[in-house]
Amino acid sequence: MFSLIGDHNLFSMVNTRFDFEENLPHLVGDRGQLEQVVLNLMMNAAEAMEGSGELMITTRSSKKPASVRLVVEDSGPGIPEESRLKIFEPFYTTKRSGQGTGLGLSITHGIVQRHGGRISVDISDLGGAMFTVSLPLDTGAGIEG
Repeated sequence: MFSLIGDHNLFSMVNTRFDFEENLPHLVGDRGQLEQVVLNLMMNAAEAMEGSGELMITTRSSKKPASVRLVVEDSGPGIPEESRLKIFEPFYTTKRSGQGTGLGLSITHGIVQRHGGRISVDISDLGGAMFTVSLPLDTGAGIEG
């Protein structure tokens, strides 16, 4: 999946760093949908930074509750507080007119919820946005992939 973004022009001047926890537990879920979540968050970050900046992808596990956490943070302009309250609503976008449908984060939110997880947005230590996805290890949702 990460090879997809490596060839994308948006990432040509983005310094992308990965901090993956070793021996991370496997998630039960639809692999394609979970990859879409990661790809959507990374693409949004690169677009917000206009192709230049810092992007950090981190994964961690937690025992209580048993979950895996994905954090995608960037050095872009960030998301104003009033927009953070609406950012996951369908057709809401902070992009200029004609540059986005406002569906990417809504779809991402829906996928995370279907997997029994949560997604939130905050301010990153890098200065931009920080999206945190938390997915339970046992969703009970019956999704497999």
